Amino acid sequence: MSYNETLQYLYNLTKYGIKLGLKNTTELLKLLGNPERTFRAVHIAGTNGKGSTARMIAAVLEEMGFRTGLFTSPHLVSFTERITINGREIEESEVVRLTGEIRERIGDTFKPTFFEFITAMAFRYFWENSVEWAVVETGMGGRFDATNVLMPEATVITDISMDHSEFLGDSLEKIAFEKAGIIKEGVPVVTSSQTEEALSVIQKRAEKLKSPLYIYERDFFSEYQKSENSLSFDFHSFQPFRFTLKGVELSTEAPHQIRNASLAIETVLTIFNPDRAEIKNPIIRALKRTTFPGRCEIR
Repeated sequence: MSYNETLQYLYNLTKYGIKLGLKNTTELLKLLGNPERTFRAVHIAGTNGKGSTARMIAAVLEEMGFRTGLFTSPHLVSFTERITINGREIEESEVVRLTGEIRERIGDTFKPTFFEFITAMAFRYFWENSVEWAVVETGMGGRFDATNVLMPEATVITDISMDHSEFLGDSLEKIAFEKAGIIKEGVPVVTSSQTEEALSVIQKRAEKLKSPLYIYERDFFSEYQKSENSLSFDFHSFQPFRFTLKGVELSTEAPHQIRNASLAIETVLTIFNPDRAEIKNPIIRALKRTTFPGRCEIR
C-alpha cells in the first residue's frame, strides 16, 4: 500500500465507531507481543491542556537523556504528528509498514477502531525503537480509553470541563469520573486546580487507590513574571519535595501555558528525586524550547 492508501484504510476504521472498553486493545496488544510493557510511561487525561503538558513532560525527559516517545491526538496537519520519538515524527514509510504488519496479525476477524489501531501502532513503534519513556495522551475520557492499558509511573489530569458528553456523561462529576479512571493503585497523580465537583471525584479515586495526589495551587504553584519580550515564572513545590525553580522561560506568550508547565514540572518531581537527579537545567532547557503548534490561542 502507498501512504495515502494506508491513511485511507486507517480512517475507514472510524466506521467501527468508538468502543468503550479495553478488551479490544488488550487482545490487539497481546497479538503484538505486549509492547506497552517495554517502556516506562506518563499517562495524561483532561479536557484542556493535555497536548501542551504532554509535550513539555516529553521534552524534559528528552533533555534528561532518555529516549522519549510521545503519543498525542488529534493531529493538526499530518498523521505523523501523533507519534514521535525525541521530537522526530514517525516516517510515512513506517506508518505503512506497521499498518501492514498489524493488519496481517489481526486478520479479517478482529476489527479494532481507528484509535485502538493507532494506539497499538504507537506502542509497537516505541518498542521497536527502544523507547525508555513514553508520554501518552488519552484520546477521550480515560477509564475506557484504549491507552488505559498502561501501568504508568505517573498520571496527570489537566483542566476538566464539559466535553464528549454523549460518551462521558452530562455533568462535570461524570466526566471527571471517566478521566480519573486513568489513576492506578499507588501511582502518583498530578492535577490542575479543578472545579469543586471535578476535584472531589479525583480525590475520592486517589484516596481509594492510595495514590499520592498533588494539586496545583495547593501542593505546588507558580508566580507569573511578564517582561517585554518573554513569558516566565517562578515555580514552587511543597510536595513530594520542597523545590523552587526561578525564572523559567516559555517559548509562548500565552499565560495559560504557565499552568500546564507547572503540571509538567510537578510530574517530573513525582518521578525523580531532585536530590538524586539533575532536573533543574533539563527543565529550564526543555520548557524554553517547547513549542505549541496551533495551541497558542486554544486552551
